[in-house]
Amino acid sequence: MNKLIISFLALLSTSVFSQVKFGLKFSPNLSVTGVRSDSSSWDKNVIGTRFIGGMFADFSLTDNVAFHLGLEYAPKKVSLKYNDITSSYNLQYIQVPIGLKFYTNEFADRFKIYFLLDPNLAFKISEKSSKDNDKFTSGNYRVDLVKYADSQGKNAFQFFDVGVNIGVGTEVRVGEATYLFGGFSYNRGLINAMNPLVKVPNNTRFSDVARVTTNLVNLDLGIKF
Repeated sequence: MNKLIISFLALLSTSVFSQVKFGLKFSPNLSVTGVRSDSSSWDKNVIGTRFIGGMFADFSLTDNVAFHLGLEYAPKKVSLKYNDITSSYNLQYIQVPIGLKFYTNEFADRFKIYFLLDPNLAFKISEKSSKDNDKFTSGNYRVDLVKYADSQGKNAFQFFDVGVNIGVGTEVRVGEATYLFGGFSYNRGLINAMNPLVKVPNNTRFSDVARVTTNLVNLDLGIKF
């Protein structure tokens, strides 16, 4: 009886494992800071360059649908332009995408097209001011928010971020169970990245002055096996 149970569990684990594909991903990107404010002094979108790197697992649900789970290192650049003065901040996140991948049937013997819908959570592990901020007035909240928030004993940006990622790409089979892939994706930040506890000199919360979101346009490259 014990041998039968052990054999069944071994068979089950082998079957489940065979339905899982692991992969590595590297994504150079454009980091786009979205700003909404009633004041015309704020520039609405400022762009920088960054990258995302990480690992993932795709759990096959059907021949054309997989559950996608990842763990990524995701630096993001936030650039804020106020009255023609730009201040920049380097934020580092651990990002956890959880979503679905949809595949076409294989064509030309080895190619598939995939579509990705990926809500994600990101947890901030670091925030730093750009060195370029120092050429302006040091300590001015309109120029360097990290230094200003630090003077209040606070972080300028929230500990977490929430986004949704949509993408499209192509997988090509290069071995019996090995695939290379490439595609494009867009990650849209859904919440205000600014810490609501930080107040500007007139005692107004900065998060009420401007709504700042982190958005990424990614070139996704990687391998799955």
